[in-house]
Amino acid sequence: MTSQEDNKSSKYQINQPNSTIGKQDIGDKTNPHYNDTVIAQSNYVQQLKNSIDDFVQKVEAEAQNEGIPPAEVTTFKSKVNELEDETKDMNQPVTEQKRMTVRERLKSVAVALVKMSPKIARTVIGFTPLAPFSSLVGEAFENMVKSVLSG
Repeated sequence: MTSQEDNKSSKYQINQPNSTIGKQDIGDKTNPHYNDTVIAQSNYVQQLKNSIDDFVQKVEAEAQNEGIPPAEVTTFKSKVNELEDETKDMNQPVTEQKRMTVRERLKSVAVALVKMSPKIARTVIGFTPLAPFSSLVGEAFENMVKSVLSG
């Protein structure tokens, strides 16, 4: 194997769900990439939080425009809070179990959104800010909502 092939295989290995970067544990403070890794993890978690916050703001605005009762919005928001709690301490690399749990939480948000208002669900999926979750769970939130809508 050439050194170029070695670089390609290691590049792809990093993106695999349960791989570690190199042979040294990324949590090891002696790792020369430790600070970069901590910053990247912190940014990723912040990006997920920001996407959830943007999503909730858009749904709340639509719910207010549609006159959805606050109790129904509260049910939706409780599912969003469960999703947010699941992603608060996300570490890279993410385990397959964590991916599945986040995926289930995301699906429960989709179901709660459709139950609250199918109209809002159809509107929101067109501009959903939850794109960062697609790479994490392997499916776009839009597809989850469409699946729930089609029943």
